[in-house]
Amino acid sequence: MNGDTTKLCHISNKVSAVHLGKFGDYMCDSPYSLVKNAVQNAAKTIPNPDYIFWTGDNVPHIDDYDFNYVINSINVTTTEIRRAFPFTEKILPLFGNHDYAPSNAFPDKNNTIYSSVYGIWKDWIGLDNEDTFLRGGYYKIVIDDNTTVLGLNTNLYYQFNTAKMDDVVDPAGQFKFMEDEFIKARNSHKFVHVLAHIPPGAFERTPNFTWMTPDYNQHFIDITVKYSDVIKWMIFGHHHTDTFRLLKDANGITRQAMFMAPAVTPWFSDLAGAGSNNPAFRVFNASESWEINDIETYSVNLEELNKNKETAWSLEYSFVKDYNLPSPITIKSVNDLYEKIKSNDDFFKKYLEYNSVGWNVTTPKPSFRCGQLCSIEFADYDRYYKCLSNKECIDKTAIAGASSGISTVISNNNNQPSSSDTVGPAGSNQWHNYPNYKPISWDRYVSEINEKPSNVSSGVAASITIFVFFAVFILTFGCRLYSSRIEESQQQQANATRTSIGSTSGLAPFEQAWIHPDKRELPPCYEVAITMPTQIPHLETSNSNCDAINCAADRDALALRLTYSLGRPPPASPTGSNSDLSNNSTNNNNSQ
Repeated sequence: MNGDTTKLCHISNKVSAVHLGKFGDYMCDSPYSLVKNAVQNAAKTIPNPDYIFWTGDNVPHIDDYDFNYVINSINVTTTEIRRAFPFTEKILPLFGNHDYAPSNAFPDKNNTIYSSVYGIWKDWIGLDNEDTFLRGGYYKIVIDDNTTVLGLNTNLYYQFNTAKMDDVVDPAGQFKFMEDEFIKARNSHKFVHVLAHIPPGAFERTPNFTWMTPDYNQHFIDITVKYSDVIKWMIFGHHHTDTFRLLKDANGITRQAMFMAPAVTPWFSDLAGAGSNNPAFRVFNASESWEINDIETYSVNLEELNKNKETAWSLEYSFVKDYNLPSPITIKSVNDLYEKIKSNDDFFKKYLEYNSVGWNVTTPKPSFRCGQLCSIEFADYDRYYKCLSNKECIDKTAIAGASSGISTVISNNNNQPSSSDTVGPAGSNQWHNYPNYKPISWDRYVSEINEKPSNVSSGVAASITIFVFFAVFILTFGCRLYSSRIEESQQQQANATRTSIGSTSGLAPFEQAWIHPDKRELPPCYEVAITMPTQIPHLETSNSNCDAINCAADRDALALRLTYSLGRPPPASPTGSNSDLSNNSTNNNNSQ
């Protein structure tokens, strides 16, 4: 597969020196092959679900795409879901914040993106929802006599959404729409599920990092707390992580629980404390009255999948069994689980393992532990920041953070490390989505976030959420294609000529390079990384252009530039083989 891991592995980068795994890389968004594999394995798990919830985000974390690219990406995933689930009539899709060109610019009025995607999803959304979908990308679906699902476009409330709103108080009239539907449900003694991409509250892995603008966040919370008696489920995407939230009223009483599933994309976010995840999907078992009997998460280890395409997706954990909860899952039992996670180190470590689907699990320092716990307990910003300001949340060696005085490794400061020293991709414009946040170095990432590794093995997984309701299955699916033109990439690879660069003194053979027949030169000399079991390699590149003849002259110079991610020099006589190096799982990116 084509793609430069420092530039999100996207085919448009036209880099051929780095050979990625067939199913992608921990640093990058999902290739078509991974999306297809995830959907097919979900179908094997539950062949005929009654419902599928698809929580959005199909476009990768790149800048160089246009409207047609968005439509093509959505079409690709839509086709795969239709093909895998031909008998599932009720599939509920949503927009993610990147499903627009440019990303994070959803308008609150009729727009070509709404009308074009409505044409793709019309059979699922229905004619009755055309008005609200064309106005703001949201809709409602009556799924049985007593239950309605609201498919919301919370990207309108995203703090990084750049569109100029016609109605800044209630963009696209969606808040009124929500309240009207809740009132109808209450008056008729029925229930509502809330489905959206961006949730209220903060990102649990990164202290001080919130999603919605403060006014929209509070208004969303106020409405859902007010009508919590008619809301059954609240399911979101966006985080890429496996987590949950408590929704509390002004008196601190928990009124609702919100669930976020991990993502199919393993993409590495270099927001402080973030990182990657293994691909996953989720199954909800529910009763006829929509009580959740259990939540099962299925995952696959990306590294193993790249080694063997037949690697099976397996049950990662059961929410009820592994958290030792009674069934059905209730708001009280989720609240009790939070108290266990907060007070019991074993439960907290277990939660951390599931949070990243087993990727690079470590014990965080106090500020990042508080980032997890405070974000779960408080979706409203006032109590969230107050929680973070607790003295127990201050690291002795922490970097000065936000205005509240709490510790965090992200701040809008002038001490941004050089591109060669950052966790994020050197030379890339990865921070366009988060203009007030800067990358941190991997050394600082490790030293500031983690105290010591736990004995939980590392891995990588992304997820689809599948909901099973007797014969009912809902798949909440969030994926991201780093190339919707994967066939072209595979064809280029098939036509390429593989040439071994060779070895140098004291080093194992270098990664083999792909040379396209129509090119006389190799790409800018050798992008090479050595992967250790629990380390993210630091990728360094020679700037000189060289052809197949003079490459040998640069090998020794290149060898001197190889470093390990944790600052250790390369060993004098590293072991390994060419095939070892070809299975790199490099991870460096940011932003959701």
